Amino acid sequence: MSRGPDPRGASEDVTPGPRTWSWLGGGGPPTTVAGAESAVVLLVIGARLGTLVQALPSLPGGVSSSPAAAGYVACWAAAAAASITVSVASYRRGRALSDAAQVADIALAVVIVLLGPWTVSVEDRIGSWEGFQPGYALSVVLSMIAMRSSGVWVAGLSALVAAEVVYLASASDTASATTIVGNLFTVIVLGLVGRGSVQYLRRVADDADEARAQASELARLREEQRAQVAIHNGAAVMHLLGDPSLDDTTRDRLLEQAQYEATRMRAYLRGVPRSHLDPGTDASGPRPLADVVSRRCREFDDLVIELALDLGQGVLVDPAVAEAVDNALTSLLLNVRAHSGARLVVVHLDAGDEFPPTGWVLTVHDDGRGFDPTAVELGVGLREVVHGELGRHGVDVRLESTSGGGTTVTMTGAVAGFPAAGGGSTR
Repeated sequence: MSRGPDPRGASEDVTPGPRTWSWLGGGGPPTTVAGAESAVVLLVIGARLGTLVQALPSLPGGVSSSPAAAGYVACWAAAAAASITVSVASYRRGRALSDAAQVADIALAVVIVLLGPWTVSVEDRIGSWEGFQPGYALSVVLSMIAMRSSGVWVAGLSALVAAEVVYLASASDTASATTIVGNLFTVIVLGLVGRGSVQYLRRVADDADEARAQASELARLREEQRAQVAIHNGAAVMHLLGDPSLDDTTRDRLLEQAQYEATRMRAYLRGVPRSHLDPGTDASGPRPLADVVSRRCREFDDLVIELALDLGQGVLVDPAVAEAVDNALTSLLLNVRAHSGARLVVVHLDAGDEFPPTGWVLTVHDDGRGFDPTAVELGVGLREVVHGELGRHGVDVRLESTSGGGTTVTMTGAVAGFPAAGGGSTR
C-alpha cells in the first residue's frame, strides 16, 4: 500500500473520537489512529505514575538522609506534580501532550536531575529510590516517545542523558564505571526502542485507517454499480414507453416489462434476492443457461429473434452468473429495440469442445446500424450491466460493431463447478 508523507509529522493534530476510552470496559483499543494514540497514552501514564508509586515509599528515607532536605522535598514534589499533570492531561486529551508541553516537562526533569548532587546523599544516588532522579528521568524518556518532532525528541533525549552524566559522575566514588555506563545505556536504549515502537504503531494505525477508508469507498462504488444495474433496464423500458410511435402490441409488451422491472427495483431497495422475483427458479443450484436465454428472449416478441440454443442445452451455470447473463441480455435487447433498427437478431449458445463441457459461448448479433466503439463512449447498459456485471462474475465479454454493419456481443463463461477461464471483460 503506497503512503504519502504523514501530514501530522510535525504536529499533534490527532483528534480522538468522543468515546476514546469506551473500550476500557473490555477488550483493547481499536486498531485506528485514535486507538493507537490511546495505547501510547496508557504507556505514558503507566511509566509516569508507576515510577511515582515506586519512589513514594523511599520519600521519608530520602528526606532524612538528604544534605538539603527542603530542596529534596521541593524536587520530589515538582517531579510528582509533573507526573500527575502529564498523566491526567494525557488521559483527558486521549492522546499525548503537544511537543511544546513535553519540552517544558523535559526542561523540568533536566533541572531536577542536575539538582540531584546537592539534594541526595552520595551513597543514595545510584541503586536506591532515595535517589529518585534517574528513575524519574527514565519515566520522562518513556513519555517522550510520543513526541511528533524527531528533532525535538533527539534534543530532549540528549539533554536528559547529559544531565544524567552530571548526576552519575557525582557518584563515581561509590559506583563502578560499568554501573554508570549501564544506567546511561538503559536510558538511551529504552528511549530508542520505545520511540521506534510508537512510530511503527502509528504507521500500522495509519495503514489500517487507510485500508478501512479504501474498503468503504470500494463498497460505495460497488453499491453504486449495483444500483446502476438494478435501475438501468427499468429506466430503458420507461424511456421506450414514452415513444408516441409505438404500436399497441409493443406497448403492451413494454408495460409488462415495466411492471417486472419496477418490482425488481423495489426488491433491490428492500434487499430481496432476485430469485424471489422469478418463481420456478432454484437459486440454490445450477440453472440451465439455455432456459434463461430463451425465457428472456420471449419477452421481446416484438423483435425478430432467431434462437440457436441446441448446442448449449446441457450448459448449467451458477445462479449469480445466470442472473448476470439475464440482465445483460435484457440490456442488449433493449438497446436493439431502441437504437439499432435491426431486422433480425441472432442469439446463439454453444458449449465448449470438451466433453463434458467446461465452458460456454453466448453470441448476440443484430444486423442493425451498428456504431464505432472507439468513437462512442459506452453507456451504462453496455458499460455496467454487460461488461461490468458479467466481468465481476467471471464472464469475458467481447463487443464488435461497425457503422452500418451491425453489432455482435460475445460472452464466454464457465459451466457450474468450473472456474472461469478469463475472469474479466474486454471491449
